[in-house]
Amino acid sequence: MLYLIGPRGAGKTTVGKTLAESRMCHFFDTDSLVKQNAKISIAEIVERDGWPRFRDLESRILRSIQQPNSVISTGGGIILLKENRDFMKKNGCIIYLQVPSEVLINRLSADPETSQRPTLTGKPLAEEIVEVMQERESYYLDTADYIIDAALPTTKIVHQIDCFLQNDKKYFV
Repeated sequence: MLYLIGPRGAGKTTVGKTLAESRMCHFFDTDSLVKQNAKISIAEIVERDGWPRFRDLESRILRSIQQPNSVISTGGGIILLKENRDFMKKNGCIIYLQVPSEVLINRLSADPETSQRPTLTGKPLAEEIVEVMQERESYYLDTADYIIDAALPTTKIVHQIDCFLQNDKKYFV
């Protein structure tokens, strides 16, 4: 399995779908699966039950994906729980879609998807992104098998991931 990690707005879903299609394999998005199972949006889950409940649902979804030969787009905070980091490391290859805060701010400002992306801190977007990235960057870096510049066009990102996977024969995604 190939796990895509990174902050919200890094392009995990877009890259994941394109990569899965190019490699002719399955694609899963943990955020979409949480919403499908809960039958409400992530924002509604967080508003009603809080972030801990969402993280619990997210972790359960991560473990439920048992389809070999899959690309899995994860939620931006999935790496906050050690058991999730350990699970992904044990079960596949982890690609970190790293992107500068300025690019995230531009992307999320252009397409906020507030029902999909509830505020994490209640602060203005630019402040929130800087704060969240300071908290999470070390987790992303420590968890990743490969780090890629997610400010690149999707086709280049997919090509670089394909090259990495071809050169590192232990990953048969």
